[in-house]
Amino acid sequence: MGRTAGVDGVINIGGALSGVTAWTLDETGEVVDTTGMGDTIDEGERGLYGATITASGHRDATDLPDNALVIASIEGGSDCAFSFADGIETKTGDAVITSLVITATNDGTVDFSLAATVNGAVATA
Repeated sequence: MGRTAGVDGVINIGGALSGVTAWTLDETGEVVDTTGMGDTIDEGERGLYGATITASGHRDATDLPDNALVIASIEGGSDCAFSFADGIETKTGDAVITSLVITATNDGTVDFSLAATVNGAVATA
């Protein structure tokens, strides 16, 4: 398992698309020790698998009502769908948002950064 990073992708939250400027997908897996008594070599098999994502991006605050939908729907541990491309393959899946930071500036730009725990498998295409 490893970390995949890229700069091309979308996060679909509550039916709205958020422009992603950077993202990271961190996939982890554990190994279950299956070594038996008297064995001289450690043996193991794949155990639980998990993944987390972090992403940052922006929306135009004047792009209503989509912008309001994005801000309203990502609060409170909402589900999101993601599709990230790293130039070689595309990773897609669903996740639950665990952290969200929204920053609005007076030029009409709304930036966000979020962290999420992947819910289910990550598909690769």
